[in-house]
Amino acid sequence: MITYDELRQLFDYNAQTGQLLRNGKPVGTLHSLGYLKVKIHGRTYFVHRLVFLYCHGRWPVRLDHINRNKTDNRLDNLRECSHKHNNANRGIMRSNTSGFKGVHWQKSIGYWRAQVGYEVIGHYKTKEEAAAAYDKAAVERYGDSAVTNKTLGFL
Repeated sequence: MITYDELRQLFDYNAQTGQLLRNGKPVGTLHSLGYLKVKIHGRTYFVHRLVFLYCHGRWPVRLDHINRNKTDNRLDNLRECSHKHNNANRGIMRSNTSGFKGVHWQKSIGYWRAQVGYEVIGHYKTKEEAAAAYDKAAVERYGDSAVTNKTLGFL
């Protein structure tokens, strides 16, 4: 694993653009997960993790891109967080059929279910009511980390 000192010898960091630079040129290619990656001494690293090491002198446990742009590696867009908070800062899942985050049709009872993580918030006649309930519960649970239907432009 690359050390802080090795990293500082190999790269520079542009705080305004969030880019790691080698010989004045940005490094990183797109990984299938959407993050920028770079290979150093035969090992692949995510650029956002290297940026954190470069700026803080230690490896992060888990990082979150605040604006959900996986290639925006400005330090003010990166925050250490728990797994739960990282998941809270997600957009709507591709498999979602309701059009709202945290809202699912519960066929067995004929209501829309609002759910934050594994916690069922309640059941509602309309998906809009369920979405509003999800938003309220998500903000209570995750604070600034919560991505709500309102912030996504759905409500």
